[in-house]
Amino acid sequence: MNVIPADVSEFFLKTVRNKVEYRKANNVIRNDFLQILIDFMKDDSGLTIEEIAAQAFVFFEVMRKQPPLAFSTRACTKDYQVPNTNVVLKKDTAILISIMGIQHDPDYFPEPEKFDPKRFSPENKEKLTPFSYMPFGEDPRLCIGLRFAFLQMKIALSMLFKNYKFSINEKTKLPLKIKPKSFVMSPMASICSEALKSQIEILSLTINYGVLSWKCMG
Repeated sequence: MNVIPADVSEFFLKTVRNKVEYRKANNVIRNDFLQILIDFMKDDSGLTIEEIAAQAFVFFEVMRKQPPLAFSTRACTKDYQVPNTNVVLKKDTAILISIMGIQHDPDYFPEPEKFDPKRFSPENKEKLTPFSYMPFGEDPRLCIGLRFAFLQMKIALSMLFKNYKFSINEKTKLPLKIKPKSFVMSPMASICSEALKSQIEILSLTINYGVLSWKCMG
């Protein structure tokens, strides 16, 4: 699953650590992602960068069950015979790769319909079969915004889970049904949930065809 060389990863981690140490030592405060991480480490929760990153397990599992696109496209760069068959894919043939099918294959993910974020814990993530998880594509042509999207979601999930307890609103129809003719994976009906922060404030969330809206109710 690791597509970045260890020395490159260590370089960026070292850069982040140095930035964090500099800001702490010089009391530098900026309105950016890094400051949010620093604030998390300062509060009573005592979260570390590694613990904050663990919130991404939920995001990874959601992307496994419901990838943004059900398939990916590629073109053969040379003739290729499919193993154990007589089928030969000719050079320049356009190929549709079923991301949904692969990520719901019990050979790769036991009990594929079960929502289990622990599949992506550090010890389990290393056991994943290469190319079995690719909601953003894979190989040198994977989505250029992959890591930035992961960073955004890690921070967003950390902030939400830290301050709210979520539950499904009764308006949500289960099990979810996906629009069969939609290019991007979209539910046929709205997904409604409630985020409880206290006995007074409730944040009502609605996701309708990929658009998130909310309102506070007292």
